[in-house]
Amino acid sequence: MKTMYYLCMMLFLCSSSLSSSVVIKNYAEEKEASIKTDNTVYDDDYLFLGNELNFSGKSEDLIFLGKHLTFDGTTKLGLTAVGEHLIINGTTGNGIMAAAVNTVVNGPIHGNNYFAGKSINISEKSTIDGYVFMAGATLSIDGIVNGNVYAAAGQVLLNGTVNGDVKVYGGRITFGDKAHVNGNLIYGSKEKIDERAKSKITGTITHDKKLSCEMDNSAFNKTIKSIGAFFKVILFISFVLLGSLILLLPSFRYLDNKQTSQQFWNTFVWGIIPLLMYPAIIILCFVMIFSIPLGVMLILGLLPLFFFTYITGATLIGKQLVSVFKWNIVKRHYQFLIGAAALCIISIIPVLDFLSFLFVTACGLGVFVKFLFDKKTSL
Repeated sequence: MKTMYYLCMMLFLCSSSLSSSVVIKNYAEEKEASIKTDNTVYDDDYLFLGNELNFSGKSEDLIFLGKHLTFDGTTKLGLTAVGEHLIINGTTGNGIMAAAVNTVVNGPIHGNNYFAGKSINISEKSTIDGYVFMAGATLSIDGIVNGNVYAAAGQVLLNGTVNGDVKVYGGRITFGDKAHVNGNLIYGSKEKIDERAKSKITGTITHDKKLSCEMDNSAFNKTIKSIGAFFKVILFISFVLLGSLILLLPSFRYLDNKQTSQQFWNTFVWGIIPLLMYPAIIILCFVMIFSIPLGVMLILGLLPLFFFTYITGATLIGKQLVSVFKWNIVKRHYQFLIGAAALCIISIIPVLDFLSFLFVTACGLGVFVKFLFDKKTSL
C-alpha cells in the first residue's frame, strides 16, 4: 500500500513538474537514520524523498515525502508534506497541505490549509491568514486563525482566536479560557456547549441536531471521503498528463493505425488469456521454491505493466468509441482522452469499475502480445 501511495504521489509530482523545474533531493535509498539539513536558497520547487529533513532555506514550493520534517524556512508558494512527524516553524506564501501522524504548526502561514492525521496542533506561536480544513483524532487551535475553520475529529480543543466562522464536528468539543470566535459557530457533538463557551462566540450558534446523538465517526468519515475524492481527481489528472507524455514515444505510433471492431475484440482475446494466467504464474513460481525470485520480479512488475497496458487499453477504447460514433478523430492522444473520460465515468459505478479495469488492461496487454507474436497483424 505504501508503494502504491508513493507511486501515485510521484505521478502527480511528475505532471506538476511539466510547467516548472524541480530540485529533487532523493535520500530514500540511504539509511533510515540519515538526517539532511539544508539552508540553501532555491529559485525552483524543492522535492525531498528520504527519512528526515531540517529545512531552513527558501524555495518556490516544498514537497516532502519522508518521516520527519522540521521546517524553519520560507516558501514563496505552498508546502506539501506526507510523513510521521511534521514541525512547521517557517513561513509559507500559499498555505499547507499536510498528512501525518503528528503535525505542529508554529509559524506564520498565508493561504488556505488542509491538515489530516492523528494529532494536529496550531500552536499559540502561529498566525494563519486563510481558511483551515482539519480532520483527525485530536485537533487543537491555540494560535490565531484569520479565516474560517472547518474541523472534524474525535476531540476538538479551541483555545485560540478565530476571526471567522467555525464549523466543527466531534465527539467532544472544548473551549479553553483563551478561546474567542469572532464569527458564527455551527457544531455537531454528543453534548451541547455550556454557557461559558457560548460567551466566547460573537456570532450565532447552531447545534446540528442531526448529529447530536451520533458519534463523530460520520463527520470524520465524510471529511476523509472528501479528501479521498480530491486525491482521486488529482491522480486522474496526473494519469492523463503522464499518459499523454508516454504516448509520444515512437513505439506507440502503432495506435494511429485504423481499427475495426473485429480487430478490437481480437486484441482483447489476445490479452485476456495472459492477464488471467499472470496470477497463476506468480503462485506457481512460489510453489516451485527455486523460482521464487522470478515470482518476486513478476510482482514488482505489476504496477508498471498495468500502468502501460491501461494507457494503451484506454486509447483502444477511445478508438472504438470514435469508430462507433463516426467522429473524425485520428490522433492517438485525443482518442486516449476520450477513452480515459469514458472510463472515469464508468468507475463511478460499483463492480463495473473493477470489471472495466480488467477489460481495459486486457486490451492493452493484447497489443503487446500481438506485437510480440503476430507482427503482421496491425491494430
